[in-house]
Amino acid sequence: MRFSIKGVAIYYNIDCKRIMSSMPPITFNAIGYLKSCFVEKNGSPRQPSVCRQSRAQLAIESNFTNPHHSLMSLQQFSHVWLIFLFHMNENTHVRAKIKPPRLDGEKIGVFASRSPHRPNPIGLTLAKLDKVDGNIIHLSGIDIVDGTPILDIKPYIPDYDNPPADQDIQLASWLTLPPVKPLTVQFTSQAEDDLQQFFPSENNTSHSKYQLQLLKDSDEARSVIHDVVASDPRSTYRRNKCTDEVYHFTVDKLNISCKFENEVAIITQIVPVDDIQHLRDKFMKNAGSHQ
Repeated sequence: MRFSIKGVAIYYNIDCKRIMSSMPPITFNAIGYLKSCFVEKNGSPRQPSVCRQSRAQLAIESNFTNPHHSLMSLQQFSHVWLIFLFHMNENTHVRAKIKPPRLDGEKIGVFASRSPHRPNPIGLTLAKLDKVDGNIIHLSGIDIVDGTPILDIKPYIPDYDNPPADQDIQLASWLTLPPVKPLTVQFTSQAEDDLQQFFPSENNTSHSKYQLQLLKDSDEARSVIHDVVASDPRSTYRRNKCTDEVYHFTVDKLNISCKFENEVAIITQIVPVDDIQHLRDKFMKNAGSHQ
């Protein structure tokens, strides 16, 4: 899969405009596609620091004759930068101002944010490197959705990636005093019972709708669900206009139902993703038969 990025000229700079117009399109090939515990955009964290237990795998594909050679010595680092494409953007119209969910409707400039809706929809995230196995890297602390095209990997090096110690770090006030507070998370007894049915893949080689793909066990799944919901994954519109609706999202092989009451998020039910997909397929089949 190829991705092209068209350069943006500075209009008052004639030399720059001439140079840019003579350049061929810049084309990138994905080095691989992330296998993530976040199957859909709904419920995926907005930042990697939100959910430390989230897991993913990345297989380096055929950019090289021997893909595993490209990962040589990478295991000496604890963290890596992932450069990726926001491939699920539905709105192709780019706006100069956006509304970060954290600001609950207030606008800021797109370049003062990490919004996926950018002139060039490229993302950057920091992940913990757990293991390198051949041409596959195992990651945690992920905020990227399943199937995301990865453009590059770079090791995290504190001496190079952090500003000099004698320079003050300044942050926007809305990052230190967010209007949206962390939520209290509760699991109903039904949800707790549902969760205990799921088991790690290494415990059983046979296919089961309760068999986790990436997460280690039901306790780790519970931790991921808690962290995702505590940060309130709803859009600003849903938070303000759809307060009574049940919110659904997917983690690994679990489909989670959640309701929000003031500053409390209640996990009400957890079912296998396969059950939800079966119901969707059945609905589509019935809808087609009535046309």
